[in-house]
Amino acid sequence: MQEITFINLSKEKSKGLHLNIFENAKQLKFDSSILADINKSYSSASSLLILSSEEIIKAILVLLHTIGYRVYLLKDAKGFFKNHEIRHSL
Repeated sequence: MQEITFINLSKEKSKGLHLNIFENAKQLKFDSSILADINKSYSSASSLLILSSEEIIKAILVLLHTIGYRVYLLKDAKGFFKNHEIRHSL
């Protein structure tokens, strides 16, 4: 059986998923501010901000897919959902 991933979900089954991904991005950003402001843990806060940015990009890709853009055909699109290295090269 094929693994279910964002990349192989139909646009119909992907509808609304971008909202959960975006909410996760917002939570990561909020958590990073707590780490920086309260704990003075700036390196951990920076890491969470990077993850938040990655989540926002994923949310945009999923949203574009649901409205009919063929973003998953872009070079390395599949890797963007699985591989942190590709996301850090943006």
